[in-house]
Formats: sequence, C-alpha cells, structure tokens
Amino acid sequence: MQKWDAPVPVCLEGMPCLPPMRPPDTAIEIQSPIEGFIFYNDTPQVIRWIAVPGVTSYSVSIREANKNIWETIVHSIEILHPTDLRLKPGNSYELTVQVVGDERKTNLTFRMLSEEETQDILSQANNILINPDLSEVEKALKVASFYSENLLFKEAMEVLFNAVETHQNSAPVYRKLGDLLLNTRQPTLARTHYQQSFNLATNSEEKAYATYGLGMVSVYERNLEEATQWLSLAQSHYEQTGAQDLVEKIAELLVGIGAGEE
Repeated sequence: MQKWDAPVPVCLEGMPCLPPMRPPDTAIEIQSPIEGFIFYNDTPQVIRWIAVPGVTSYSVSIREANKNIWETIVHSIEILHPTDLRLKPGNSYELTVQVVGDERKTNLTFRMLSEEETQDILSQANNILINPDLSEVEKALKVASFYSENLLFKEAMEVLFNAVETHQNSAPVYRKLGDLLLNTRQPTLARTHYQQSFNLATNSEEKAYATYGLGMVSVYERNLEEATQWLSLAQSHYEQTGAQDLVEKIAELLVGIGAGEE
C-alpha cells in the first residue's frame, strides 16, 4: 500500500477528538470522490456534491502535481470527468469544487490504487464476507472498518449503506456511517445517521457513541452551544458505562470549546 500524505480524517471511532471547525458558510460537502484512496477503475469518476442553497453554478477542477489538468463550469451538482482524462494509479489528485463568483469552495485529495492492490484488498474483504461465524451486520461492520483502515472511505460507506437497507434497526451501522461521513467532511448526512443511531440505541454505550458524534458534528459546524449539550449528554452516558477515561477526555473537549471548567 502506498503512503498517504493527505490531511488525516477528523475523528476516529471510539476516540474523542476535536475536529477542525469549518469556516462558517464556506464549505461545500463533496460526496464523490472522497478524500483517501479509490479502487482502480479505468472509467470516468463521478464528481458529486450537496447543493448550496441559492447557488446555480459551480467551478470544478482537478490538479495533478500542482498543475491544473481539467476545469469546467457546471449548473448541476454532478458531473463525470472527461473520458480523455485518465487517472493514473499511484498519483495524487486534488479536486476543487467552488461556487462561481465567490470564495466558497472545498478541496480534497484522492489517489487511485493499482489494479493489483485493488484485487488484493477485495480478496481480503471477501474473506470476511464468507466467514460463517459472523452475522450479516458484523460482516458489514468488519468490512467497513477494513476499508476505512485502508483509507477506502467511499467503499466503506457503500457497504454500510447497503447494510442499512437490509438491517434498518442496527444502531452500530448508523453510528459507523455517521463516523465516516463526519470524517469525510459531510456533516449534514453525519448528523442524520448519528441521530438515527441514537434513536435505535438500546444501551448507554451506543447512546454515548451517538451523542458524542452529534456533539462533534456541532463542533465542526461551529454550533458550540449545541455541541456543549450533546457532549455533556455523551459524558453522562459514558459515566453510566464506567468509561471514566472517556468521561475525562470529553471534559477536556468541553474546556477546549469554552464550555467546561479549567
């Protein structure tokens, strides 16, 4: 596996952390591709993002080795990069989606794996899927975690979205989706899935995970009042599970956002 030198995702499962706050009203939530690695594919990549209210035109560009190799203006929220622009395995690419006429934009970096690396990872994932000792939900969570460890966040989410369709009452699946969506800077969808996880949670541990996630979404969106409420609730749930180390870490986060005692 090649070394990855892009920014580290904002939050790791089960580990309280403080994601960087996004500048208010500047970020565009890109849904595809996602920062990290992508599987080898010789077909054009879909570029997709969430619509910005009131915006009708976007500039989309791809850079390779600090050189602009493609740029266009679109009046939709999805486009395929041209067929004559072939992405090369092993090379890093920077995608920028920007609102035409102002400074609102988002950049992300992705890299395509080689065909050999892709097949190797798919083979390892298949070994998990054929394990007869795992339930379908456990398989989905393990494959998603395996893909995440290899920075294949899009593939990890696809596995969990499929699991949601067949196992709609799994709080861990919704929570893991929330983690991945927040890690890939998609707070709107992350909030939805953390909230669903919280609604489905049947024990304090899962409620703690979900409320912590909701708190992190609020921190990311600079809604510190709401973040304080969710993180305080998460702290309470962690206290019920006896996870004192996590209680203390959340206390540090609350201090960090100006809501706790020094």
